[in-house]
Amino acid sequence: MNQRPVPKDFAIHAKVEISIQLEARYRCGSKLITRWRQITGVKAPNQHRIPKLVPLGFKALASTMHRYDAIKHFGIGITTLDRWVAETGARFKTFHRFSPTIAPALTPAADSSLAGQAAQHLRRIMPVYKASVLDPKRTGYIVGGRAMATEEMIAMAARKGWDAASA
Repeated sequence: MNQRPVPKDFAIHAKVEISIQLEARYRCGSKLITRWRQITGVKAPNQHRIPKLVPLGFKALASTMHRYDAIKHFGIGITTLDRWVAETGARFKTFHRFSPTIAPALTPAADSSLAGQAAQHLRRIMPVYKASVLDPKRTGYIVGGRAMATEEMIAMAARKGWDAASA
């Protein structure tokens, strides 16, 4: 019976990889890996020290659940989850922090000024409206429930990615 010979680099990889990884590397079964380990005398590494491999389809599945749900589903810790996210670039669902529902009377009119464009940029992520809508004596803007001067609101929009030069 013809038996497949031990690959030359087997001992190098067998010291640090578990059998499943070796099976994928050499495209063979577990019995052949076991036989090669016996021939070379290389024992399997301690599996508690080897990080868990990212499951197939993790990135697609992660987009349908929250971080906490993924930890429960895969039976892993936060450290392993963070490593998998870094390896795959997966993104999880997020909880909505607010519901930007502005009363029809507070709906901002189109404003083409620099401050108006900055406010429009911020409205993508939080409620923003002119303070004079609430009280005619007030100036500036209300941004996410906080009163701000016009310059402060423009600076915040710049920090959030708005480019005044392109406006």
